[in-house]
Amino acid sequence: MGGSECKIGCSWDQFGDNASDAVESICRQLFDLRMTMQHDRPSKSTYYIVKDEQAAERLLNGPLFYEGKKIEFFQTVHYEEEVMIITIPSFKDVQGETLFKAACKTLSKYGTVKDASARFVRGTSTMVPFGMKILFAKNSEKDMPNFIKVQKSRVGMFWRGCTPSCNYCKKYGHWKSECPEILQKNQNKKFQKQKTQPKNMSTGVPIQREISDVEPKSANVDTNKPESAKNIGMESKDMERKNIENHLILKAKSKMTAEAKKKAILASDQQQNQSLTDPNAPKSMDKYSKNKEEQVLEFL
Repeated sequence: MGGSECKIGCSWDQFGDNASDAVESICRQLFDLRMTMQHDRPSKSTYYIVKDEQAAERLLNGPLFYEGKKIEFFQTVHYEEEVMIITIPSFKDVQGETLFKAACKTLSKYGTVKDASARFVRGTSTMVPFGMKILFAKNSEKDMPNFIKVQKSRVGMFWRGCTPSCNYCKKYGHWKSECPEILQKNQNKKFQKQKTQPKNMSTGVPIQREISDVEPKSANVDTNKPESAKNIGMESKDMERKNIENHLILKAKSKMTAEAKKKAILASDQQQNQSLTDPNAPKSMDKYSKNKEEQVLEFL
């Protein structure tokens, strides 16, 4: 995106998650200034294009505020020569200022460094170790290297149209997304994961254990109970089971006694019927009556 003296930029980073609300606040504060607004998502900035340098000066010096903090603006520049943006994605093992000096020393062989930018933790001097950008004007036909050596590390630099190179293995010929080392590493992880899973002996296929295969614990069981409390619970259950068994035994005995008495009464009735045909019937009747009374008394 080109620059000019009448084009003023404002970075969204200073507003956190409230960038859209901050942009509206700037427009309300500059309601009498005619300008064109342009959003640039890749650079996370909004550019205000005004009609002359006086209006640009007003926008730069303001001051304008958002949530009690002064809003920072920056002047854009138009370069006559062709420039490129070199990006350094990450430099976790290198101090930022040391890296910038090493990059300038390497790039000076191929052109001129015009400007640079880096990310800082808000309100501090701590540089975030990724996303450094260098504005560079190349004036040489030689191919620039994609890696620079800083102390004991190799740091990758990338720009539009550069030779494919990997910022992971630090080799040329492929991008990081196609790196063989990363692909092999992911494959090894997948193999180790499959190796640790139990397999079906007949098919050799890993067994996927379902949630339903796991026997749930009873909601009434307290796994933290003391051992003595568990023993007491088991003894009470055994006692209850013995009481039930004794009750069933007594019930069965009572049933057997009632059946035996019933059979005795039926036998007496049969004996009475036979005595009716006997000439000594009166004696038999008296004997039957006596037996009957004895049975009634015994039953009672």
